[in-house]
Amino acid sequence: MEPCFHCGSEVLESGEPLYIKKDEQQHPVCCRGCKAITEHILGNGLSSYYEYRSELASKPTDEYDNTSYDIYADKSYLGLIASEKNGIHHITLSIEHIHCAACAWLIEQSLTSVPGIVKITVNTISQRATLQWDNSLVSLDVILKRFDSIGYPATPFKVSDIEVTLKNKEKQYIKRLGVAGLFTMQVMMLAVAMYFGAFESMESHQVGYFKWISFLLSMPVILYSAVPFLTGAISAIKAKTLNMDVPVSVAIYGAFIASLYQLIANGMDGSKGEVFFESISMFTFLLLIGKYLEFRAKSKAILSNSNLSASLPSTVNKVTDDTETTVLVKDIVIGDLVNIKAGEKIAIDGVIVDGQTQVNESVLTGEFAPIRKMKHDTVLAGSVNSDGFVTVKVTAVGQDTALSEINSMQESFADFKPKYSQVADRVAHWFVLAQLVISVITYVFWSQTSPADALWISLSVLVATCPCALSLATPTAYTCVLSTLSKSGILIKDAIAFDRLNHIDTVIFDKTGTLSEGKFSITKVIWENENIPNGFTETKILSYIHLLEKYSEHPISKAFSKEALKIDMIDTSNDKVFNVDVVMGKGISGKINSLNIKIGSAEFCGVEASDVNVYVVINDKLVVRFLAEDKLREDAQKTLNALNELGKNLIMLTGDSSIHAAKLVHRLPLKEVRTGCSPKFKANYIQELQKQGQSTLMVGDGINDAPVLASSDVSLAMGDGADITKQVADVIVANNSLNAVATLLENAAKTRRIIKQNLYWALVYNLSILPIAMMGFVPPYIAVIGMSASSIIVVSNSLRLLK
Repeated sequence: MEPCFHCGSEVLESGEPLYIKKDEQQHPVCCRGCKAITEHILGNGLSSYYEYRSELASKPTDEYDNTSYDIYADKSYLGLIASEKNGIHHITLSIEHIHCAACAWLIEQSLTSVPGIVKITVNTISQRATLQWDNSLVSLDVILKRFDSIGYPATPFKVSDIEVTLKNKEKQYIKRLGVAGLFTMQVMMLAVAMYFGAFESMESHQVGYFKWISFLLSMPVILYSAVPFLTGAISAIKAKTLNMDVPVSVAIYGAFIASLYQLIANGMDGSKGEVFFESISMFTFLLLIGKYLEFRAKSKAILSNSNLSASLPSTVNKVTDDTETTVLVKDIVIGDLVNIKAGEKIAIDGVIVDGQTQVNESVLTGEFAPIRKMKHDTVLAGSVNSDGFVTVKVTAVGQDTALSEINSMQESFADFKPKYSQVADRVAHWFVLAQLVISVITYVFWSQTSPADALWISLSVLVATCPCALSLATPTAYTCVLSTLSKSGILIKDAIAFDRLNHIDTVIFDKTGTLSEGKFSITKVIWENENIPNGFTETKILSYIHLLEKYSEHPISKAFSKEALKIDMIDTSNDKVFNVDVVMGKGISGKINSLNIKIGSAEFCGVEASDVNVYVVINDKLVVRFLAEDKLREDAQKTLNALNELGKNLIMLTGDSSIHAAKLVHRLPLKEVRTGCSPKFKANYIQELQKQGQSTLMVGDGINDAPVLASSDVSLAMGDGADITKQVADVIVANNSLNAVATLLENAAKTRRIIKQNLYWALVYNLSILPIAMMGFVPPYIAVIGMSASSIIVVSNSLRLLK
């Protein structure tokens, strides 16, 4: 009988015959599992899968053990393995049995039809899927059962998966290399002896005997070491596309079949017919060496950017009623208290409620210097507690931690395909087609001119011009630069924005918290004593100012703490605050007991501006003025000088209307300084620059910067800025270093430059070697070395981005 329509297995004639119906024809299947899966695929209108798949499906088990999926219906467990935003869950899955693009297409089409699934994207290279779904409509266990039902079992992605996969691939490479190397040496010993005339005195049948030995010695190389190239080529052809395995396979197996034909045709007559068994074996061996070196280089890039959560501890020390117990992280919930001892890696996000310590946050920020952490400070998963003992209240676990969000951004960036990558893929496809046509023309020409040389010359054309380097040019560069930026504390949220960085000509800075430290201190206080309400003292007024400023997120509000105002002993527990109104970039107003209070700029308070920057109006009367001063970041001068050398126009837009705003930055190489800017003015200002043809990068950190960040071509937020600012921004600087702006632009330019170098090298090499190979000046082994060297050069050039 015909093989199974779904998996290709042998269909036994004994027992009840099983068939499925497709295109009005009956097709046999080997078991009820294949029958159920095939009927599901055809019943959902996905029959195109069988037309475009490049490899047969895997044979399913007779019965699926769905009980193993019950754990994924547990909402508490789901919270540890998946993230949730606006009611939509997100998860990355590892998928088995993916062979080609047709498999990815089938999975996406089949799962998209499930009610509740918002989006699914399958990556055939990493064999992972990014899934978004509404858990109120469909649970994860049901989704995973659907994966299983179509023959692609899926599980939540684990960090170890990628390492295990790479190790297994490396073992396969070494095995195939070992076999190819061992038998190539044996074949080459006979070939070298023949080349140097050792067989000249032998009879014709004796020479034929050694040719047959060469054939037998080359068989392990052909049937084992070279098989991945053949399967890759078959998959590509079935999928109606062309990849780099096609010309390589034609070269290897074409030469082998031609040599075997000559051997059979001439029997034991060794004086007739040319065979290439030694060339084929050497060709495969050298090709595998090149592929292995390329694989090692790519693995280095992949592992440098692997999941940051790899070494997070699986247990924590939970505190309950002053009793400490060791529990699994998955059993921790928000609000629990955990003890973190010296030297331990932190597994959760939380706030210190007792103790103090120093924490190394290099995995998050790239900065290895320990950071002092005290009561009320935040600690993050992935960081290391250096020396102290602290008790922490849990604020986030699993997929909700800052570390997990960084992982998600990395995966999104790694999956991005820039324009030149897409162009390179299209060029490579057509280049392979042209390459096959040219090799046929070459063979026809030389078969008329020099028949003995026709085969090896056409093989050299096929191999030497294989465009492997062309397809590697862009993805390796992006993988490497992502790792470098992450280690520098720079997190890319929008991959398209990273592409735009190369067109930036104007960089716009906010002042407070961006060019300056954002740590204000009050240096001058001017009282209007005649306006102080009856029955109130200066100290009581200061306590009211502190109470109202607690509702503000502006950096200046931190200068009005009880400690700074020296009112620690004042009891404000009976004072009630009403009608609070925060006006971004201007000030705050509210009512405390019987007093209407306004705190902010002169314009906001309706008073005449002077040499201070904070005014307090109570019941429409100016009561007190403050000068709250900031200082420049230590790296501001160096960063702006570097950007100036890069030829960028530098502008500062700040909401601070005092004369001190301009004074603070007067030494910086700013082309323009605008003070007293409202968020609306900033956004309109950027839009005007864009109308003039300028491409803008906005750097900010405050709530009032959110609108202007959204307006800019590319936006960058400092890591200690407001949450809404970081949500809007395209890039986040986790370590709060202003140097990151120059680093980001330099790496974007370097990445673009390296990609261009890779593409130019790949194209120049292929176009240069093609005519030389066609003229017969490139032996097969030189062609292999040239092609492998081309790929290794491209990957090695990309690895420079890891420095």
